[in-house]
Amino acid sequence: PGAQRGAAPVSSAAASRQTQIVPLTKIRAAIAAALQRSKQQIPHFYETVDVDVEDLSSLRARINEQLKAGNVKLSLADFISKAACAALLHHPEGFARPGLMMSNGAFVLTEWVQGAYILALRNHHYWNDAATRLDGVKYLLIPDENAELARYRGGELQVTFVVPRGQFDWIKTHLADQLHISPQLTTY
Repeated sequence: PGAQRGAAPVSSAAASRQTQIVPLTKIRAAIAAALQRSKQQIPHFYETVDVDVEDLSSLRARINEQLKAGNVKLSLADFISKAACAALLHHPEGFARPGLMMSNGAFVLTEWVQGAYILALRNHHYWNDAATRLDGVKYLLIPDENAELARYRGGELQVTFVVPRGQFDWIKTHLADQLHISPQLTTY
């Protein structure tokens, strides 16, 4: 009673620590397909930096104490999101543009042709530049997964993360030495 249609009751499964299987609805399948496409077709840049957040953690603890009565609790991510939004308001031209993007990674964004490719060249200011073996990386944006596989097989691509639907068994049989399967758990 009162439960939303399609919503998964959490309390009983969580209390008993049993696995709960949630049926795959059409909307969940559409969301999953969209997330998979975005992960496959949109280049992702990951950067890790060490930041001293001791003062921020203290501020968070003080604010959370004030919000306790309202059953509200802020995370560090809430503060980081707020800072990123404030920075974008002050710099609406964006961060991920050639010549504007700051990077402490092995490569720096040099060229971005919407819908075609992204070119990242070696960052000679990178702390471990001497160990960098590539002069650059070109990320081709190929929306069709079968075309991407064909370009990989033709030698135009050195790496592909796409296995077209219905092709896994063929790839496993004919390209077994090139197929690497890595389990990945991601949340959005």
